[in-house]
Order: sequence, then structure tokens, then C-alpha cells
Amino acid sequence: MKKTVTSLLILFIAFSLFSKEVEELENTYVGSVLKRPQKKSMPKAMMYSIMLPGLGDFYAGNKGTGKVLLGTEVAIWLGYLGLQYYGNIQKDNYMLYSHENAGTNLTSKSEDYYDAAELYRTNEEYNEYIREDARLLYPDDPDLQNQYVQQNGYFGTNAWEWKENDSFKKYRKMRISTRETFQRATFMSGFAILNRLIAAITSSRNARNYNKKIEEMKWGIHIKPDGFGFTYKF
Repeated sequence: MKKTVTSLLILFIAFSLFSKEVEELENTYVGSVLKRPQKKSMPKAMMYSIMLPGLGDFYAGNKGTGKVLLGTEVAIWLGYLGLQYYGNIQKDNYMLYSHENAGTNLTSKSEDYYDAAELYRTNEEYNEYIREDARLLYPDDPDLQNQYVQQNGYFGTNAWEWKENDSFKKYRKMRISTRETFQRATFMSGFAILNRLIAAITSSRNARNYNKKIEEMKWGIHIKPDGFGFTYKF
């Protein structure tokens, strides 16, 4: 899935970068009034692109690139939301699985708690680790040691015990898969930032090319059956 997302992103970027620069404006008849089109602001085009990729390219006169970048933005956030949704389903699944196979407390939402259940077969194994940590931190104070253990250990309803090694291993795989899903969601938000940078570059370039075409505008006289008028074209 990671390779698929990356490949799609590369295709979107390549298409947007090599898309037609600026759409040609049709010849415009202006009669006896000579008026050049207004130039496009490069800072404004970039600002629009940062707000919403594609918007700056629409403003700069390149609808093709604008559609690609806007479509990419939509695809990125749909992917992000989809991965977040799937990751939460995976999380619910491993919580239920650990409850059914190790007796974990299903009401606990703490990631630290499920991390501990992933690394230690029982809560007592984990608590022993906490006791060793407490002895290192407070070597001459048993009261502080005990306080530390009570604050950081898991007892009572938070106890667990993996009785089958296969179940313990499967739970680990479920947790790893869930972390990978949420990590991919984080990558999608990074792609959204990249998409804005690309959009800012393309829109500023398109605005510059649009302004260049205006500066190179050709003027002349348009002959018509019923008379003539002034025209200009790119």
C-alpha cells in the first residue's frame, strides 16, 4: 500500500509540473477601445495555492494544472481519513483480542497499557521491571519505591496474562500493523504539505508566464465587412 500511495503521488506531481503552462486566450475584439488584460499577482497566486492547492493555478490561467493539484489534495485527505478510520478499527480489534486472550482491561484507553501488554506476558513481569526501576531511582527510600510502583505498575482490574504464546505473538503483529496504518496517515499529511509547495511553484510560474504573454501582446487592425476595429492577441 505504501508503494501504491507513493507511485500515485509521483504521477500527480509529474503531471502537474509538465502540464500545459497557461491556457491560450482567444483573440479579443475591443473595437475602438484598447485595453490590456490585468496582470496576475505572483504572491497572490502562491497564497491561493497554500490555502488550497490548485486555486492559485486557476487564478493564473492554468485550469489543467489546477484540476490536477486540486484532485491530488482531495485524494490525499480522503486517504488520510480512510487510514485514520481503518487504524481505529484495528485498535478496537487488538483491544478486544487482548481482553479475550489475556484478560486486559477493555475500558483502558492508555497506549502505555497496551504497549506493556505487548512487551510482557503478564502484568507481574511488567511490575517487576517497574520495581527494578524504582530501586534504581530511590535506592535508600523504600517508601518512595513503593509509591513509584503503585503509580506506574498495573494491578487489580488492569492485570493480564498471556497463556498461549501464539496469541501473544498475534497480538504483537496486530499492534505493529496498527502503528503502520497510523504512520501512513501521518505520511498523507506530509504529502498535503508537499502538494502545497508544488502548487505554489506551479502557480507562480504560471502567473509569470501569463504576464509575459500580456507583455508580448500583438496589436493590430481587424478588418470586418462592415468596418474595422482594433484587436490584440497573444
